[in-house]
Amino acid sequence: MTTAIRQPMSPTLAQAGGAPPPAPDSWLDALSKLVPGEVIVAFTAALQLPSIGDQLTPHLAILILFAALVPAALWRSARRAGTAAPLLQYVVRTAMFVLYGLGTDSFLAQQLNDLRLSWIPGVVGIALALFAALVLSPPGAAAPPPARA
Repeated sequence: MTTAIRQPMSPTLAQAGGAPPPAPDSWLDALSKLVPGEVIVAFTAALQLPSIGDQLTPHLAILILFAALVPAALWRSARRAGTAAPLLQYVVRTAMFVLYGLGTDSFLAQQLNDLRLSWIPGVVGIALALFAALVLSPPGAAAPPPARA
């Protein structure tokens, strides 16, 4: 799964019988793409390494390492699409990954629970997801013009 960054199709490609432009992302599409899938898979795999154990430092190091990979994955996707992603996307997506990591890493989740802060990934994640849905995929965004056959 890659982070979708769409660029409008050039008029010459549309006139030449190219594929119609994809439909704009809905709120659900935008929310499901907040954290790049390749980073989630790599993060989950890294947590399964036997040397990780039950120590706080390796878990935090993995979380920080993969949090740094989120902007790299977004930049790569934007570069492939030939466009630039707004700075806000980098910030929101990285924050969502950190919340995802805190919620899914059972050791870090237990540490938060011991501090009576287990609500943070869920509550802040929902608030950030709603914010991202409004900012990154605003309701009523102009759809691309329909393709003419």
